[in-house]
Amino acid sequence: MSDSKNNTRGSSLGAKLALGIRTSKSAEMPKRAPPVFAEVGRLAAGVAAVASGSATGNPRNKCALQPGHSLMDWIRLGASGRDLTGVGNRAGTLSITPHQLSEHSTPSDAWIAIRGRVYNVTHYLPFHPGGPEELMRGAGRDATKLFDQVHAWVNYEQILQKCYIGPINNSSCEQSNQQNNVILPKFDWIQKSDCITFIFYTKSYSNCEILIEFQQSDKNNINIIIKLIYDNKCYKNALNVKHEIKWPCRTQMNYETGKCEIVFMKLDTFIWPCYGTIQQEYQNQSICVCDTKEKFLIIDKIKLTHNIYLIVIKRFNCQIMNCIPIGKHIRVYLQLKGHEHSRSYTPVPPCIVKRHEPTNYSTDCICLMIKSYSQGLVSSAICNTPSGHTIEVSPVSGGFRLSHLEFKEYFLLIAAGTGITPMLSLLLFLLQRRSRRCQRVKLLFFNRTEKDIVWRDQFDTLMKEDNRFIVEHILSDANDKWQGKRGRINFELIQDSLEDIIKISGDTSSLEDLLAKCYVCVCGPSPFTQATEKILKEIQIDGKYSLNSSQIHCFLG
Repeated sequence: MSDSKNNTRGSSLGAKLALGIRTSKSAEMPKRAPPVFAEVGRLAAGVAAVASGSATGNPRNKCALQPGHSLMDWIRLGASGRDLTGVGNRAGTLSITPHQLSEHSTPSDAWIAIRGRVYNVTHYLPFHPGGPEELMRGAGRDATKLFDQVHAWVNYEQILQKCYIGPINNSSCEQSNQQNNVILPKFDWIQKSDCITFIFYTKSYSNCEILIEFQQSDKNNINIIIKLIYDNKCYKNALNVKHEIKWPCRTQMNYETGKCEIVFMKLDTFIWPCYGTIQQEYQNQSICVCDTKEKFLIIDKIKLTHNIYLIVIKRFNCQIMNCIPIGKHIRVYLQLKGHEHSRSYTPVPPCIVKRHEPTNYSTDCICLMIKSYSQGLVSSAICNTPSGHTIEVSPVSGGFRLSHLEFKEYFLLIAAGTGITPMLSLLLFLLQRRSRRCQRVKLLFFNRTEKDIVWRDQFDTLMKEDNRFIVEHILSDANDKWQGKRGRINFELIQDSLEDIIKISGDTSSLEDLLAKCYVCVCGPSPFTQATEKILKEIQIDGKYSLNSSQIHCFLG
């Protein structure tokens, strides 16, 4: 990674999505451009540094391209249908050994490996802004380190997507931690005059937990410890920053791609010559995350219904931030009547539509949606505790795996009461997902009476904003004025809902294939969850197609 890099990319849209804030359709959906121009738009961020300087980041090394070899010409060549891999229909499936890679190291037959992926760059050589000779430095070998030294920020995956041959043998990967044989998250950084962003690339759908600790003894000694926890592994990243920054930071996690961005505002507005240094290491998760409870401060309470509150809490140690993964929960502990009592709660976004966002919400806070039960010791105590008081909170836990949703397109969410809490962040993620489009999300929301329905207006607004989402409210004790559905969870209701989300989708796939693209999440009181799970396992669509256990997740406290 070059310490002289002064890239200035940024994304306000990404920041809004990270906070669970929906942007207007005009912001999300630009006018459609011709395919070639749209492709150029996607590549623009990746080649901005090349266009303004050179492929190496050194203006003196920029090569004058021959006519007909611009970025636009390269896109046209890739879209022409010509085989740029040289391996025909085997492209993307071949597993390349280091020896095989070394045999392709001439200008007429040049293969290159970057981060475990092998590309045939023979046709790209005359299009390379740094010149063919610069690119040939990596031909026939794993060029990951070389690439990171000169232009790690370039979006090579988009530029070379039509040249991809297949993965290199994992044993040859130079990125691995030799002692533990694990691949560390790739690190990158970008900056603007007023902020700096540290970027880590975890696995796609890793549902990473982020722990950030800020340490500053003086203005010349600033340390940031960033722990990334996923797949039961912990990766510690120790940053020593050369210039003063402001705390707290802002985090943006793209759960779909695994890209984690941590944004710090600078104390002084100027372009840094370098960010500092970083040390990365793998740690056993039991060492990285302690089991001790942490003190949190109640900073706000917002009444949502007659007995449900949004409780906003913040770490008592204000030098630590914790970004909790989708579908995971924490446990709150209180000392009541001489004994310790606890209850699990899933953090929720502060809103699902922008106009309802609490004005004092910040990214170093956690929001809990808690129902005050008359017989519930913990819930009623928390809801009655004034702002400014402390509670104890456990580390994050939960068995939900976001990766199970990667190839699903139709979703049925079934919740009862405050069982809605794990569905909220999940709902926002599904509707914002891009690479595999979410076709439809249906929420069955069970409550006792109409006044018990939390965030009813927000759900209505979300339905108007996105026609892929629909919510049905079902009440078990409705009054005569209620026009919606009544009753409790039952076989017909779930089967009708499953058929609804797949049969009116317009997808021409077979019914069996459509059902295979479905995923169901359930949360509520234990008897409700158990009854729902039993029904889901018994349902057959058209008398022969069923969900399997990997398509059902029941949230349990």
